[in-house]
Amino acid sequence: KKSRMEHTSILGRHPVFRHSTRALQRRLTAHTSIATLNVGLGVFAGRRFFNHETLIDIEQRLAQLERKRIPLDRAARTSVTGATDKNDRHIQPRRAAVLVPLCTRLGQPHVLFTKRSENLHLHKGEVSFPGGKEEDADSNDPVVTALRETQEEIGIAGSAVRVLGLYHDSLSKTAIPVTPVVGYIGDWESIQAQLTPNPDEIGQIFSLSLAELTDETKQEWQTWKPSYAWRGGLRLKTFTAGPYPVWGLTAYILDKLMAEVLL
Repeated sequence: KKSRMEHTSILGRHPVFRHSTRALQRRLTAHTSIATLNVGLGVFAGRRFFNHETLIDIEQRLAQLERKRIPLDRAARTSVTGATDKNDRHIQPRRAAVLVPLCTRLGQPHVLFTKRSENLHLHKGEVSFPGGKEEDADSNDPVVTALRETQEEIGIAGSAVRVLGLYHDSLSKTAIPVTPVVGYIGDWESIQAQLTPNPDEIGQIFSLSLAELTDETKQEWQTWKPSYAWRGGLRLKTFTAGPYPVWGLTAYILDKLMAEVLL
């Protein structure tokens, strides 16, 4: 009989939430010259984690992954009700892609997030990574999709993003396969002038440091209920350090990516 945590691997079809605090401390110590580390606010304080060497390391880790790609036909079978538009017409399934925007802010490694506009029909008010569904012109390339959507939503041009690699596909709550594209967008102070949120889609842009995201006092467990989840939904981590909670698929991708690649 599988545990509740093991059932959450339906999203990416691989084990998650393996890294305990003690295991993470051992892993970090192995990759740094620091003898003793405390997971929480002190882990990355005063250390410029996203420098040339560490970005190369992230690229290599992503390249070495046996990346799990969800076929569209499997996503369609997973959906309980089938995807329809507002007129209840069947929608041909499409992929989606998001950019996981890494940046450096005040010398510390940060991850950028967006809060969706309250005027949207779907996902209004939710915290997410920039991204969206692919278009025909994207030629089935998740990098093209993620960079195009990022420029449309927050104004950062694709040429300003150093693409580090692709992470495992996951299913959105409506059973759409989502490919995370990990990219570095530079120093927050340098890109701030370029950040122009599209008011039709984005209500706010903010960032959280890896120190804040790994602070266990600012994490909660909540039940997420995608359309394909049975038995009451999936129990996933929620990050509460910022002005708005990071939860659902965004938190799921972030949690796995930090454990497997970023930390």
